[in-house]
Amino acid sequence: VYVSGTYEPNTLCVLEAVLRPGDCFIDVGANVGPVSLAASKWVGPSGCVFSFEASTREFDRLGDSIRHSGASYVRAVHPAVSSQAGYANLRVASAQFAGLNSLGASFAYPNVETVRVERVPAVTLDAFVSQHAITSLAALKVDVEGAEGEVLTGASNVLSQLRPVIVMEVFSQALGTLQWSLERLQRVLSGAGYELFRIEDCTAELKPVPALRDADEQNIVALPRERQREILERLARAAERRRRRAPSPPDAGEMDSRDRSTLRSATK
Repeated sequence: VYVSGTYEPNTLCVLEAVLRPGDCFIDVGANVGPVSLAASKWVGPSGCVFSFEASTREFDRLGDSIRHSGASYVRAVHPAVSSQAGYANLRVASAQFAGLNSLGASFAYPNVETVRVERVPAVTLDAFVSQHAITSLAALKVDVEGAEGEVLTGASNVLSQLRPVIVMEVFSQALGTLQWSLERLQRVLSGAGYELFRIEDCTAELKPVPALRDADEQNIVALPRERQREILERLARAAERRRRRAPSPPDAGEMDSRDRSTLRSATK
C-alpha cells in the first residue's frame, strides 16, 4: 500500500483528479491517514472527509495526524465498516504490519502474527450516511484487507443513490479470509452499475479491467457507468497537466557536449 513513505502516488493522482473543493470523501481503512489528509487538501474547508479506522492503535495515530495537520474538517471515525451493524472481531497485527489489520479469520500473509483481537463496534455505510445526512459523495476509498465485499454490501444505497467513484484494493487471498472471492466482488460492483479499471503504473491513467482476477493484488478504480466518460476525460486532462509540469530531459546534443566537457576536465 505504501511507497517511499506515502500512499501509492498513482492512486493519489486519481483521487486528486476526482475530488473538488466542497466535495465529500469517505476513507474506509484510513490507517494513520495519508489518503485522508491528501484528500482534505483537495476538498478544502468547504468539503468533508470521514476517516474510518477500527484499530485502537492506528486510530490514536490517525487522530495525531489530523491534529498536527490542522485539518479540522477531517473527522476520524472509530467503528469498523461492515455489511451489518453490531460488533466484529478485529485481528490486530504488530506495529510493523499495521496496514494488515483484518476482520478476517486469519491474515492473508503467513508470516504475520496476531498481537491481539479487539472487539469493535461495526456500522454500515448506508446507516452512517443516512445518520449524518450526507447527500453527495464524490469518492470512496476502501482498503480493509479482505473486507471490501462486506463494506460494499452494507453500502448498497450509497452506491445506487450517491454514485461515488470507488478506489479499492483487491487481493484474492485477503478476500478469502472472509469467504469472498474476486468474482463475487466483481458481481457486486457490476450489479451496482460500475465499470472497473486498473491504474497504469507510469502514467496513472485508467485501463479497463474485464475481470478482477487480472488486477489481483492491485488498487482498482470503479466508475459509475453513467459518469464514466466524464471522469475518464477529467483524468486524461489531469495526466496531461502532469506531463506538462514534468521537467524535460536535455537533448542528446546537450548531454554529449556536457559529457565531452567533463571528460576534458578530468583528463587535464
